[in-house]
Amino acid sequence: EVIAWEPSGRVVVRAETSILVSLDEITIDASIDGSTVTYDADLSFKGALRLANPLLGAAFGRIGDRAADGLRHVLAGEPRGMS
Repeated sequence: EVIAWEPSGRVVVRAETSILVSLDEITIDASIDGSTVTYDADLSFKGALRLANPLLGAAFGRIGDRAADGLRHVLAGEPRGMS
């Protein structure tokens, strides 16, 4: 569900399943040198699984770091799989 949208470069979306709630905010800030994209995701388990939320945050942080590295490589025109 899109819960906020601004033509200037911001969108907030929310997703919910039987075990998980995700709130994601994406902003794009243009500058003379290009653009900065910020993606902030807040994931949390529901019910008894919420006790595992700290583990979910750590795992998602690692996934996000790898995704950001991959995006930097692609934007720099480097072949996939380069470190």
